[in-house]
Amino acid sequence: MLKQFCQNVRKVPQKLYSLFKSLTPPEKTNFRNWLSCKNEHLYRLFSNFEQQVQPVKNEEGYDFTSVSITETEAGLIFDALLEFLEAFSPSPEIKLNRQLSQIQLLFERKQFNLCRQLILKAKAMAEQHYLLQDLEKVLMFEKKLLDYQTTIGSLPDNRNLYYDQTQLYEQLTNLYSFKELWVKVTNWGHVASVRTDRIKWLSHLLKHPLLQTEKAAFSFNAQILFHLIKAEIYKNLDCFEDAFQHTKSLLQLFYQNADYAEMEWSSFLEALNSHASMAIQLGKYDDALMTADFMKQMSSIYAFIDTHNLQCDITVRYHLIDLKLCKETLQFNNIDHIIETAQQCLQQSVIPVDYFYALSILTEIAQIHFLTANYAAAEETCLQIYSLEQFCSNVPMQTWAKMLHALSLAETGQTEALQQLSVSMQTFFREMQIYLRFETLFLDMLKKLAQPGKGVNYMLSVLQDYEILFDSVRSLNEEYIHSIIIAWINSKLLRQPLLQFMNDRLTASGKINRNMVKKVTEALMEKSEPIIFPRNSH
Repeated sequence: MLKQFCQNVRKVPQKLYSLFKSLTPPEKTNFRNWLSCKNEHLYRLFSNFEQQVQPVKNEEGYDFTSVSITETEAGLIFDALLEFLEAFSPSPEIKLNRQLSQIQLLFERKQFNLCRQLILKAKAMAEQHYLLQDLEKVLMFEKKLLDYQTTIGSLPDNRNLYYDQTQLYEQLTNLYSFKELWVKVTNWGHVASVRTDRIKWLSHLLKHPLLQTEKAAFSFNAQILFHLIKAEIYKNLDCFEDAFQHTKSLLQLFYQNADYAEMEWSSFLEALNSHASMAIQLGKYDDALMTADFMKQMSSIYAFIDTHNLQCDITVRYHLIDLKLCKETLQFNNIDHIIETAQQCLQQSVIPVDYFYALSILTEIAQIHFLTANYAAAEETCLQIYSLEQFCSNVPMQTWAKMLHALSLAETGQTEALQQLSVSMQTFFREMQIYLRFETLFLDMLKKLAQPGKGVNYMLSVLQDYEILFDSVRSLNEEYIHSIIIAWINSKLLRQPLLQFMNDRLTASGKINRNMVKKVTEALMEKSEPIIFPRNSH
């Protein structure tokens, strides 16, 4: 009975604990002060909770040793904390929704003069932050006041209101059309599961009248979607230069409107990483470097980095760009520092880093470890990727991790482990319905390499056969893991270190400017100062 009670006490505040850890030290101080004025009993409970909570790292994440508050008390503190965060939130959407609620209350009590003043404030805020849906609600209250034939003061007359509403509904109709296009573009898998069908589907969408010119977008929100949609379409059509131009235009819109960037910070960060990826894909390393450098300075430019505890998240994002640059140019002089910093972010951040970017950076780290012949570290990183599967089910990155893991086991001669992995990969491919020719060939090769008691000549014979097969199915814009696998096979056949083989091929191809590589390397070396990440106080 006592054991069950203790377990319940430990589980009760988990929701409160999670929200509590998201607070910055100033927010905790302000919440204490706010709570002491609002409810002295809850203030004492929160003070006890704050003193007693002991973060301990375990297999499931962070837990605490002992907390004396009950489930009901934890719920009361949680509700008070949400109320505090809502009351002092810098989010224009939350502020505007609060003003709309106040307008509704004043209107119901026939306080039309007070209602009028709030309407003007709400309208200005909605227009400033391009909150079109909320602006519609504000204009509806204006219409209600006019219908009641009140003294309208500074409010527009019926004619002006008619023009305002007409223009707004045109913008909203236009915006929803772009949103519909965005849904179609990002969910093409429901319409076209085969690549040839996907190309036809996206090419058809590209001819849509709304996507012919930016002038077809009637609002700032629609302009954002215009470039976002076209960048996504061109990227999936492998038209990377066109995609790059639209990600560049998209960033210009965010740069020109800091208020919108603050509000839509998640989309802003996605646009930055997308632009850097396109730049690297095209060999425009200067653009990628400038994007990474800008992201390093964002905490001093935009408030949302500190407000949402994104210090570690943003560090992972710009180091992801650094790692991609190092991998593409095969320059690994400063790689240990970058990997260490990125791993530090993933491990010490109490607020979890975006799982997709955690997976992405671990994928880059695993590939770099393999390229630099650090096979044990590559295996360990692949295991980290597997552990994130429950939080972010990304089939391509899980597949790449398994393929790289298999190569690491083959390099270190772990035949038994390779056999077990080939069985689990076969199950994984079947469950995920992975029937791609390259992956199917790789699994077939893996089964042959995993056979015990076979000598070097047998392995070379197998690799020679699969070199021809892989070469016949490789695509023009292949995944990086595919190029690693083919290079690994060739390096084995030529009895040459993998990194040396890839470097020789890269130089011989003429696809890379060595002066640019030197510039990239020097720029990354300048970023080698140690970074101290702020911790939340308990």
